[in-house]
Amino acid sequence: MVFCNSGRDFINRTYLYVVSLLADLKNKGLSYGLIACFLYNRAIKIPLLPIAIFYFGWKYILVLSFVMILMSVIQGIVIDKIFRKNKIKRRNNL
Repeated sequence: MVFCNSGRDFINRTYLYVVSLLADLKNKGLSYGLIACFLYNRAIKIPLLPIAIFYFGWKYILVLSFVMILMSVIQGIVIDKIFRKNKIKRRNNL
């Protein structure tokens, strides 16, 4: 019984830690684009890279990691532009 709940509790604690960390950084001035970039890059699991390399090979994992990092930066730029545009619209409506 304890083992069944421990995995769920670990995930919940980790999620709460990340959300509180991002909320704190946002209050200190971090942009939404950088938050999106951080969340996108969390998908690259460094401890799992050796296993992934074993199953898929160096080339695939290198290309996959490069594309994920590149797309996270692009996603951050797009999110920043969207939020900047919405902020301008809200100012003009006031």
